[in-house]
Amino acid sequence: MNVETSVGNEQFRVERPAHVPEEAVVEIDYHLFGGAADPRLKPGMAYQEAWKEIQDSDGPDMRWTPFNGGHWIPMKGDLINEVLQNPDRFSSKYIALPKEVGELYDFIPLTLDPPEQTPYRAILNPLLSHKVVRPKEAPVRALAADLIEGFMDKGECDYVRDFANILPVATFHELVGLPEEEREELRKLATSGDQTKPESVELMLEKIEGYLRPHLKRRREEPGTDLFSGLLHSNVGDRPITDDEAMHMCKQLFVAGFHTTASSMTYAMYQMSKEKALRDDIASDLPNVRFKVEELLRRFAMVSIPRTATRDTTLGGQEIKEGDPILLPLILHNMDESIYPDPMKIDFKRRGALQAGFGRGAHKCPGSVLGIVEISVALQEWLKRIPDFEIANKDDVVMAGGGVARIDRLPLRWDV
Repeated sequence: MNVETSVGNEQFRVERPAHVPEEAVVEIDYHLFGGAADPRLKPGMAYQEAWKEIQDSDGPDMRWTPFNGGHWIPMKGDLINEVLQNPDRFSSKYIALPKEVGELYDFIPLTLDPPEQTPYRAILNPLLSHKVVRPKEAPVRALAADLIEGFMDKGECDYVRDFANILPVATFHELVGLPEEEREELRKLATSGDQTKPESVELMLEKIEGYLRPHLKRRREEPGTDLFSGLLHSNVGDRPITDDEAMHMCKQLFVAGFHTTASSMTYAMYQMSKEKALRDDIASDLPNVRFKVEELLRRFAMVSIPRTATRDTTLGGQEIKEGDPILLPLILHNMDESIYPDPMKIDFKRRGALQAGFGRGAHKCPGSVLGIVEISVALQEWLKRIPDFEIANKDDVVMAGGGVARIDRLPLRWDV
């Protein structure tokens, strides 16, 4: 390898199995990789550039790391796509690594494979469809405008604290009908679990379930027009959904309801704050900005998805044993030159393969329509009011790795 990659939590480090060739080993803990806790991260480098550096380094197309119980990492887009499109060979049973953490998540339908997963996706898809989401655009737009106008005359803000951590949470809470005054408390709850510590994740999930239980009971008895009510009064095939199934589905929605959207819009703003030409390009045609969001999502994918081999198989020329975990950093699909020429460049005229930032196959993110609406509105309302801005202090930008990588602090400033 020509890249220094030794960083990680030793708690779940394992020895290299006999079927893993020595030349495939790369020491990466994905919970830290590409974030402030990663000592290899260079000044000005973000999560996406860090993974691209690994992808371009010497080594086989399938790498293996000893961290988090040991797992494979495909370097190429076609390998990532092969795993995502074949749930019979690669199960989504564990949605986090190490397995000691992943087995605590009982989310439905995320931890299920087809055909068991299918009737639950049939419930979610219409609840998050264009028909449901589009009417929510007006209140999302009003909130975005209100947030921006609350700080625009100050000439500065922390984009994460003052905007990105509020807009998606508020939108999600409106969809599910949770109290407005509890938004920040619930955001912190959904992000409180240390993914390297099973006891921390277990406590987080217990607290979320304890919070949701009385809300779901009330929706059972007095259904409204919100997403939770629709879910609770759905059928799994030809029978009513049970309380336990509904809880597992609502916990998934609660945890996944805003992380990726907040992170996506923050990475886009981070890049725009450094590139005036990019800001100007997006601002030049705000009514059609949603057509540019797909390219931004391609360039700034930040989700890593675990899968587990259901049987002995081969992938990328490597022997994969039954039970072997495989981590799929979706950015490696979106940065593959064989799929996207000049992948580091943001090119709004790019055509061809669809980006994989929302995943692929049976488990493609059911909230992708909502995410695109939120990001589009956020860009439109911001650039209407603050078309020119920059990072206030580069040293104050805080990156974080993980299953959903993010920027925890992004101080911006502009002329007033």
